[in-house]
Amino acid sequence: APLNLFQDGDRIARYDLTRAVVGIDLGATLGNDAELRVGVSGGMADMTLDTGDPRLPQGQDSESGLRAAFRYDTLDSAFVPRQGNRLALDLFSPQPAMGAAHSYNRLEGNWSGAWSLGNHTLVGRARLGGTLGGELPYYDEFAVGGLFDLPGYATGELRGGQIAYGGLAYYHRLTTLQPPIGRGVYAGFSLEGADLQDSFRGLTAPGSRFGSSVFLGADTWLGPLYFGLGINRDGDGAAYLQLGKP
Repeated sequence: APLNLFQDGDRIARYDLTRAVVGIDLGATLGNDAELRVGVSGGMADMTLDTGDPRLPQGQDSESGLRAAFRYDTLDSAFVPRQGNRLALDLFSPQPAMGAAHSYNRLEGNWSGAWSLGNHTLVGRARLGGTLGGELPYYDEFAVGGLFDLPGYATGELRGGQIAYGGLAYYHRLTTLQPPIGRGVYAGFSLEGADLQDSFRGLTAPGSRFGSSVFLGADTWLGPLYFGLGINRDGDGAAYLQLGKP
């Protein structure tokens, strides 16, 4: 997958990132809507520089280690939910004793909640991420940027070793769609903010950013289809045409 490197809004490099992981987990269900998993994994991250300064780091890293995950999910749709909540907690800990090139503990939490009244829906989202010791490699940093992920910035433009994100989106259902075509057509807007710290080589300046968007979309059997316009606090804008999740 392509991985772009940005500085001051300009793309300065492009990597081809390949990650391969195999693992074994032990899990347990907690009621009807939650599960807990712990396990070990063996993996490799291959960073090949496609364009940019050849002095930038590249090569293969082993990232074998331990992992744990918790999921609680009552959302009625993975794409455009109208009710319910979802909480996901993930811990990944590469272990040099298992051959990993880096030693860190990456912890991330994501929450989404939806509330509806008639054709009106509010969707809130929050994301917290950081390390419990160690420094994240660039390819494993927390990234934001794009429609519904800090609009006004390019997809994945901002990255950091720590993140605090919050967003609220309003959807107005214009019409319903009949199965198997989809669920509905929506128009709406979003307000979002994020604070990032400790980015690779300081390419993303630490501090808070804000963005907003207006959009028209449809929840289809192929996934969500959106056309949106976003603007950030600096007055920079971006247009998005998105099918599925980036």
